[in-house]
Amino acid sequence: THCISSAASDVYKRQTYNGEEVSLPILYDRVIKYANRNIYRALEVELRQKGYVEGDDILGPLIMEIAEWLVSHCERSISKNDLERLNFWSRYGLNAVPFVRYLVREHILHDSAFENVETLYFAFDQMNDYYCAKAIMGRYQTKDEIRRYLSKKILKIENGKLGNSWNIDMFVNICALYAAKYGEECIDIIAVSYTHLTLP
Repeated sequence: THCISSAASDVYKRQTYNGEEVSLPILYDRVIKYANRNIYRALEVELRQKGYVEGDDILGPLIMEIAEWLVSHCERSISKNDLERLNFWSRYGLNAVPFVRYLVREHILHDSAFENVETLYFAFDQMNDYYCAKAIMGRYQTKDEIRRYLSKKILKIENGKLGNSWNIDMFVNICALYAAKYGEECIDIIAVSYTHLTLP
């Protein structure tokens, strides 16, 4: 498990175009800040009427609500109809239609259509895994609850075997957040099953 443990410790480190090494949370904070600015400028009249000023973090709470929806429904995408029904819009008094359009334009979300159903998903898999990991950490309040969720839902470990290798990246993100919160690792959850790893 050493390679996975190392990944959990270094999961957030990424190189930017100018060679600067930053953590994923900092990188995503920059993306959100940039998108917030652009969306505010595009929808300035409406947002000013609602009492918002440039610099307000409007996007952050929406991203977390999307992530919480994805976690609670065990999905990686959300239909446009479900997105427009999130509590966020009434709570913040915003019109979903133009806001979502700019989320796609800013490459926070991607959209696709299948059988006349429009769905949206985070533009980057790592973004999905990071924010869903944050949602999971916020949902469960004790170490035992988190560890049980990781074992049963994320990795689906049964009889010492790893049943869901597709969720390894999300597992690593949760391990990093878990270590930051509790000062200890939870990577041992996968130790029992690692030698029995069966790819789907």
